[in-house]
Amino acid sequence: MRVQTATDVGMALRERRRQLGLTQEHVAALADVGRPWLIAVEAGHQRAELDKVLRLLTVLKLTLDLSPVPPGRR
Repeated sequence: MRVQTATDVGMALRERRRQLGLTQEHVAALADVGRPWLIAVEAGHQRAELDKVLRLLTVLKLTLDLSPVPPGRR
């Protein structure tokens, strides 16, 4: 999935959490973040701290791939 905005990230994280059958409470506890923070991230708020996002990716068994944008694409 290609993500370009905080909303895209939030939607992808929420979708993955649901695929794994995990509640927000459980994921927040595993990632050592507060549930209100997780709710905000899933809603696309732009206040997320990178270290918390990386812990969340680990819990959800996701990787972050930073690839150059091909010429002529946004």
